[in-house]
Amino acid sequence: MNVRRSLTALVAAGSLMTLAGCGVIGATASSYAVTPQGLEVREQELRSMLPYAGRDSAARVVPPDLAPRDALLRALYDGTWAYYAGEWDRASAGFVAAADLAEDRYTKSITQNAAALLTNDRALSYTPGHTERLLTHYYGALAFIGKGDTESAAVEARRLGAMLEKLAPESSDRDRSLRAVLRLVSGAVFEAAGEANDADVSYRNARALLGADSLQLPGRTAIPADSGDVLVLVETGWVAHKVAQELVIPVYGSEARAFSDSGNAAARLGVAATLAGRTVLLMAARPDQGIWWVDGQPMVVNSWGGVGVARPLDKDGYMLKLSWPVMRRSSAARSALTAVASSPSPGMLGGLLGSTTSGVVADLNDAAAADLSRDRNAILTRTIVRQAVKFAAVQAGEAKATKKWGDLTGSIVGGLLNAAGAALERADTRGWWLLPAGISAVRVRLPVGEQPIAAAVGIGGRDLGSVTVRPGRLTVVSRRIWSGQAAALPTPATLPAGPSAETALRDR
Repeated sequence: MNVRRSLTALVAAGSLMTLAGCGVIGATASSYAVTPQGLEVREQELRSMLPYAGRDSAARVVPPDLAPRDALLRALYDGTWAYYAGEWDRASAGFVAAADLAEDRYTKSITQNAAALLTNDRALSYTPGHTERLLTHYYGALAFIGKGDTESAAVEARRLGAMLEKLAPESSDRDRSLRAVLRLVSGAVFEAAGEANDADVSYRNARALLGADSLQLPGRTAIPADSGDVLVLVETGWVAHKVAQELVIPVYGSEARAFSDSGNAAARLGVAATLAGRTVLLMAARPDQGIWWVDGQPMVVNSWGGVGVARPLDKDGYMLKLSWPVMRRSSAARSALTAVASSPSPGMLGGLLGSTTSGVVADLNDAAAADLSRDRNAILTRTIVRQAVKFAAVQAGEAKATKKWGDLTGSIVGGLLNAAGAALERADTRGWWLLPAGISAVRVRLPVGEQPIAAAVGIGGRDLGSVTVRPGRLTVVSRRIWSGQAAALPTPATLPAGPSAETALRDR
């Protein structure tokens, strides 16, 4: 064994002891506690509590024992919690802090990268994808509107526009609907703040993304004195979340020894080809299907959603574990808002009366999936490099122990290092999982005064409470319809409003 490999082994052994204090081992362990949908139990508990953020004084903050460990995710979760509780100062502060942290995290530290190569990607500071970065500014703008600060809301809308331009070269059709709705909302924020030119630019960008016929928004037009416009935003469902997909591949003794022989390049390439073929075969297996090798080859069977080795590894054998994230949808976005109207009977949708128009839907599920697709190559590269480092560490640790204490001790040390490395190999499934699956946007013109509004959502209807329509002005109203919520909802409490815009965010 060369000096470099020995040093790698020492670093690996030391890391397994010291990283526990950094929370990597604890975070990895908790990631194995998941619901049948693959979401971490902790995240599911937070989802179940969020609808009560604005109703129960005891639920107005994220429970400390359930809060994310990462500072950026904590800021996003705290901002989200405050947002639905109507605590606008805390909400806007949380989203601004999260946006600033995200900008700082594109240069990762050498220490974090080294730790990730010996454990998993959870050792890295969390870096949000396109969708989360954009929505940080979106919710920040709405939080400022909620506190009546349209000037600061316009600043966030401007930051959102700059982020949209920055990320445009990497965008795809899968996140087009989100970008269109964000442009539409930005235009509304600018219009509410009296910044007409910026509003017109945002509306033009929205039309360019979806087409004038698809986007039923005439843009900034003169509003009669006896009427006012209302932009209604309705959130439904839960955004798709990442789940860990895992595969365990047996590397038998002769293969491990050949791969460790740096002087025989042909043998190493042959082993690599064998392992690649074995990996492809295992990945193609159905969960209920066993894999059998004949002619002396190992038998491998599926177990617990992954793949386990039925025959024990032989001497110098190695257990190669791969873990990567995939997206799983919690809710459909397309069953969201289809129409909105003023109705004389809040809570009832026997017939939609008044002004009615169809809406456009931002599909956050597709946008989140597009984010993972953009990250997949980097995730795969880190996974491959990490497996090489862990394999070298196990081989070096076993050789060192064998030389000092004998074959039996060496085998035990090698096995323990291999098992620890496999247990720590866990996909990074962190994310802002409190987001909705879809955000619908509809602009309607209503008579001046206090107007009840209702919406057709999927095949049902929802009472969205009431809105104060101001003469000749635009009002922004945002609601979230929680899973399992009854068709007829009580009217939400009146929230603070600015001089030219209003945001109502709670269904009580």
